[in-house]
Amino acid sequence: MSEASTVDLFDGWRSTFEDIGGWLCVRLHPPGGPGQFRLADGLWNEVHARGAQQVVLEMDDVSFFSSALMSELVRLHKRIAMGGGRLRLSGLQEHPHEAMHMLRLDEVMAVYPDRAAAMQ
Repeated sequence: MSEASTVDLFDGWRSTFEDIGGWLCVRLHPPGGPGQFRLADGLWNEVHARGAQQVVLEMDDVSFFSSALMSELVRLHKRIAMGGGRLRLSGLQEHPHEAMHMLRLDEVMAVYPDRAAAMQ
């Protein structure tokens, strides 16, 4: 297990990265406002730089999913999958989980209750 590192992505968005047993665990820290339109690029740059193939995106701190954020998650999922990797989401709060289900995105991206379940 490596030491966790926190990176400023853009516009107040930050992520904490931690490599655990072959999985790159990424906890999102939203700024509490808009500015989600470059999330996929910022995360992809960090994931790619770390050479990660298996990524758990921990969404525990994200309380609201806008259409822009969902679009960015789909973009990130596609980029990781095209590189032969896997993206799993964990820790979705009630609203984001319902939004993912209503749009059937939970059929495209794997959703788990927490980091431990996502890494199995």
